[in-house]
Amino acid sequence: MWGWHEGMDGADWIWMTLMMGLVWAPIVLIVLWFLRDAVIPRPPDRGRQDAVDSELSALDEARRAYARGDLSRERYLQVVEDLEGTKGG
Repeated sequence: MWGWHEGMDGADWIWMTLMMGLVWAPIVLIVLWFLRDAVIPRPPDRGRQDAVDSELSALDEARRAYARGDLSRERYLQVVEDLEGTKGG
């Protein structure tokens, strides 16, 4: 009647495939995005870990300075005591 039952001719099937891809691709990507967020755990908050790392870095730096002879034994022990006193706070 209007050519509907004659099937797709020429490049009609390519056009239909592209249009279906434009419809389904965003839907699939959104679903995958939500699944990724649900399945893959997020990294923990780095705030406390950064404080621990900086504290270790300060202790390491004090040890290096003492090893180089830049700090006296008394000053080194004072620095270590001060840095270890900040662990609880």
